[in-house]
Formats: sequence, structure tokens, C-alpha cells
Amino acid sequence: MILGGSNNLAAGHQTFIAGSTDSHASWSFASVLAAQRGRADGFHSLIVGGDANNASASYSTVLGGNANFAKGPESVIVGGMVNTAYGLRSFISGGMHNKAFQSDSFVGGGYNNTANGDIASIVGGSNNTAIRTYASVVGGRNNVAAQFGSCILGGKGNTVATPHKHDRYDQYSVAIGGQQNNALGHTATVIGGRNNTVFQGVGNSILAGSHGYIRSGLDNSIAGGWFNAIDSSTAAAISGGYRNLAKVSQRSVILGGRENVDGNGSPFQIVPLKDKGQQLQEGPEAEGLRKESEKVVEDEKALAKQDIEQASIHAKRIAEISNEERATAKQEIEQMVARAKKDNLKQKERMREKDGSQM
Repeated sequence: MILGGSNNLAAGHQTFIAGSTDSHASWSFASVLAAQRGRADGFHSLIVGGDANNASASYSTVLGGNANFAKGPESVIVGGMVNTAYGLRSFISGGMHNKAFQSDSFVGGGYNNTANGDIASIVGGSNNTAIRTYASVVGGRNNVAAQFGSCILGGKGNTVATPHKHDRYDQYSVAIGGQQNNALGHTATVIGGRNNTVFQGVGNSILAGSHGYIRSGLDNSIAGGWFNAIDSSTAAAISGGYRNLAKVSQRSVILGGRENVDGNGSPFQIVPLKDKGQQLQEGPEAEGLRKESEKVVEDEKALAKQDIEQASIHAKRIAEISNEERATAKQEIEQMVARAKKDNLKQKERMREKDGSQM
């Protein structure tokens, strides 16, 4: 059925177009309302308003906006421009060039954001990626959440991931603000600052500062300072200072200062200032650990990019299958129409013959 508008085509069973221009509804129960160049090609698909929107999957919906594509079953796009929802029940609300690839993934506004994990979500920001189940990014730019249940709140260029590409057991890490920070362990936390890294371990955290590094261990923390590092320790803490190192320590504390080293593992120890010549012997090791983490972060980002490319290829294949199904359905409809016309002609001929014989 077509109500008003111009140059529309309703080709499917019980399709409906109203007040639209240059629009198509080509699958059963598809509808286009008050749209321009809308294409409702999925079963029970719906387009309302906007320009050049496409709902090609079953029960998919596009409400307003421009050049949006709902390609996943039950996917929804509300407003925005050039957004694409590939996943089952995926949802995009506004923004531009956003993509939701997996089931129940969500993107709320922003620019060029990609949700590529089941139930992954991104709210605002630009060039953010959430690539694991329950991963989330809120605001900021160029952030990558690639760990189960991970979260990034704002900031720039932050990464939450796993330290080894084949290790998927690290979960629930958080990065809040700052820039170029990396939370790579299990339940790791990095808040503010820049170029801080928790490489692995459990419950380790870095608060502010610059180039802080925790290589491994349990419940270690660095608060502020520059180039401080902790390795293979338990409940060790460094508060401020410059180039301090706690290695194989247990519940040791370094309170500020410069180039202090604790490596004897004594419990509850407050490390005193040491001779500078002795301190500098440990300095290059901390730098080596940081370089190791930087390589891991780059590998993880490359892996995330590869996952997105694979998801895109998979989505294109699904779209190709949908196109084939639509072409087959269109052919079947044309054949049905042709048969109906033929049967109608035969019936008319029989009626004419019957009328002639009666005369």
C-alpha cells in the first residue's frame, strides 16, 4: 500500500509506504514513513523519516538521520549520519560514522566509535573501540577497551587489554582519564596522569604521575611521581618521587625522594634514601620493563584492529547473503505476479468462450 508521496515502490507482501519520496519497501510487512530515499528491505523492517536510510534485516529499524544502515536482526539506529548496526539487537543513537558489530552492542553518539564485543558499549567521544564482552568506553578519544568487563572513562589514547595475545583471563580493569595509560592486568586500575602502565598481576594500581610502571605482583600501587616502577612484589607502594624502584618486595613503602631502590622483600619497610651510585645501578632495569609493556600495548592495538577488520568482513558476508535472499524473493514475487496475470487471462478467455456459446 502506498499513501501519498512520489516515485515509491511497495513490492513485498503487505508493505506500506506513506508520505515518502523515492522509497522502497521490498520485504513482507516492511514500512517506510515520511522518508526520502528510504529502503526497508527486511522482514517487518521500519524506516521513519530521514534521508537515504536502509533497514535490511528482519525487524530492523532506522528512525531519522542520514545514510544510516541497520543490517543486524532487530537492530536500531536513531538519528545521526553514516552509522551502521551489524549485530543482533545492536543499537546506535546519533553521532556519525559509528559501528556496532556484535549482539546487544551499543554506541551512543560520538564520532567513528566501534563496539565490537557482545554487550559492549561506547558513549560519546571519538575513535573509541570496545572489543570484548561487557567492555565499555565513556567519552574521550582514541581509547581501546579490549578486556572482558573493562572500562575506560574519558582521557586520550588509553588502553585496557591483556598482556599476552593468547591470555584472555585478565578481566575488569579500569582506566580513568589521563592519556596514553595502559591497564593490562587483572582488576588493574590507572587513574589520570600519562604514560602509566600496569603490565600484569592482580589488583595493581597507578594514580596520576607520569611513566609509572608495575610489571607484576599483587595489590601494588604507585601514586604520582615520575618513572617509578614496581616488579614482582606484594602490597608494595611508591608515593611520588623520581625513578624509585621496588623489586621482589613485600609490603614495602617508598615515600618520595629520588632513585631509591628496595629489593630485600622485608615486610612493612620504609625505604631510606640510598647512595646515588648504588641507586643508579637499578635505573636502566625499570626503563627496560616499560619498553616491554609498550610493545605489548602496540601488539594489542594491532590485534584489536584485526578483530574489527574480521568483523567487518563477516558483516559484509551477511549483507551479501541478505542481498541474495532479497533477489530470490523479488524473483519469486515477479513469478507469482506473472502466474496471476496468466491465470487471469485464461479465466477471461474461458468467460468469453462461455458467453459466445450461450449466444
